[in-house]
Amino acid sequence: MNTTNLPPIYNSCPITGEYLPPLPGEGQPTASPNPRNPDNPLVPAYASLKKPPPTEVNEKAKLDHIADTWSVEPDFRGSVFNKETKEKSNWTELGNLPEHLTKVEPATRWDKWIENSGQWQTDIEARQKDLCKSYCDQLDSFASTVRARFISGGDNTTTEYELTRDEALIFKSAGYEGEVPGTVQIHMNSYGVDAQTAVQQILTMNELSRNAIKQVRAVRLPGKELIKKLPPETTEEAFKAEFDKLYSQLDVIEATF
Repeated sequence: MNTTNLPPIYNSCPITGEYLPPLPGEGQPTASPNPRNPDNPLVPAYASLKKPPPTEVNEKAKLDHIADTWSVEPDFRGSVFNKETKEKSNWTELGNLPEHLTKVEPATRWDKWIENSGQWQTDIEARQKDLCKSYCDQLDSFASTVRARFISGGDNTTTEYELTRDEALIFKSAGYEGEVPGTVQIHMNSYGVDAQTAVQQILTMNELSRNAIKQVRAVRLPGKELIKKLPPETTEEAFKAEFDKLYSQLDVIEATF
């Protein structure tokens, strides 16, 4: 039996029908000899003696296993994105994608799909609004952190400090005469100092804290206005750069006269 002139065969996937080329290093497979009919070599299932047509990017040759004919099918398998939600998923079928899916990945979370152009377009106004709120909120949050370095405990502690200051001022204005105010007495007992020293320490600490809080306000309020006035085309990186400058200004604030 002559086995040197056996025709090449072209294998396909049993499930999808797509053409399966030889693996690297393998030669083109051929039909098998037919001992009963040498002129009619044996072709395995899901293979064809017909050569598949050439394909381009995002195309696959597909064999109709019944008709033994090849066709060219779109191939968009892999990562795809929902045009409405931007959600990423994995597409596993040959053929065109459903209308709500695309292979094009959105560049940002503010992108919207433009059907006429077949591409994503960044909604710069939505981006500006979101980034402005995000970085203003972050600035407020860090400002609170910095304030807490000088007055910890939140609003209740602030009220306590103000009460202590007010009582110390009244006692001082009275020439340190009469009954020692309760908050001043607590300070005296806590630190083992006399009334006049306690008043001086209370007022000094209060002034240091107030000056630090003024410095925080002097960065926070103008900083938020700066962020709000950044133009719509400002990139996320530029927003962060401005925030980082303000963060650094807040971070170095110290309690000073």
